[in-house]
Amino acid sequence: MERHKALYALCKICNKIGIEVRSGQLTFELAMVDFGSYFIYAGILVYFHGDFRTEKRKFFFFFYFHIFVFVGLSMWNLFNKTVSGSVRIVAANRAVVTKVYIPKYFLIIILLFQNLFKMMISFGIVIVMMLWSHVPVSYNVIYVIPIFADLILITFGVSAILAHFGVFFDDLKNITNVGLRILFYMSGIFYVITDRVNEAIATLLLKVNPVGFLIDACRSSLVYCETPHRRLILLWFVIGSVLSAIGVAIIYKNENNYVKVI
Repeated sequence: MERHKALYALCKICNKIGIEVRSGQLTFELAMVDFGSYFIYAGILVYFHGDFRTEKRKFFFFFYFHIFVFVGLSMWNLFNKTVSGSVRIVAANRAVVTKVYIPKYFLIIILLFQNLFKMMISFGIVIVMMLWSHVPVSYNVIYVIPIFADLILITFGVSAILAHFGVFFDDLKNITNVGLRILFYMSGIFYVITDRVNEAIATLLLKVNPVGFLIDACRSSLVYCETPHRRLILLWFVIGSVLSAIGVAIIYKNENNYVKVI
């Protein structure tokens, strides 16, 4: 039975990706970094930051800005699109869940892997840009693996919890979108957090905000040739695992009520 469920999820993922490829939507998603906006941001940041050669991170930020942005947006889009898409995912698939029983968190897994596939292609582009720009690479690149694991677990955990409450509260979608927009500006997608705010706020944004921390850690591993905060990576892995377990448990406990509500 479990094998059939896993096979269903895999087929669903492949089917959705295939539909997007055929319709050209995936190509559009791969252009998620709007190059017009990129040049605008680059110009503004270069103008206001002044001399970038005074510090190592500012030096890398200036010369590898395109990689800096691509890494941040690729990770953010995985989290943002999965979380926002999960809030009403049960109601959106009422035609399936009312006729055939599948664990409702499978719907989230399908969406997560769909967005994960897109992120992997984006990071393939990142690798090409790193080779083209002659970015130095160190052994710290191996930390990208646990960083991605943290991002996947946290994304799934948050999505599962919101998917449960989204069944009962229609307005949760709008609230979530507002919260995600605030989180976007707090995660340093287009800027270096430590350069824009004071030390206390930067510490808060980089340690309490998991998305901001993981983006910064990934940039440290790939671009800055630095070792990220390993204890925080482990801590967020534990927190992500706990959130995922809580989300699955909540859905399992209440999924019989979902059909009545939707």
